[in-house]
Amino acid sequence: MTRATRVTPALCPFCAHTLDTMSDVVGSAKPAPGDWSICLRCAGLLVVGSDLRPVKPALGLYEAACAADSALAAKVTRMRRAVLIGAAVDPTPPPTRH
Repeated sequence: MTRATRVTPALCPFCAHTLDTMSDVVGSAKPAPGDWSICLRCAGLLVVGSDLRPVKPALGLYEAACAADSALAAKVTRMRRAVLIGAAVDPTPPPTRH
């Protein structure tokens, strides 16, 4: 499990979910400005702003970042897929069989 850092609460710019913890997509527990993150409610792609608040990435920023880091797109896709699948799954554990 990726560790996360408590941050000043902010709203996801896509779904308005309150975000009070963040971690970088690549697994850093302490995000820095320019790092990529994902809302765990809507899977919206976020970039960490200079004030450490999540913001919508500027047009073309993600594409430029992927061009500079060929593994970034795969990491983001994997994380977004996990969030979207998790949101569609009932959190109640299945009954145990005896």
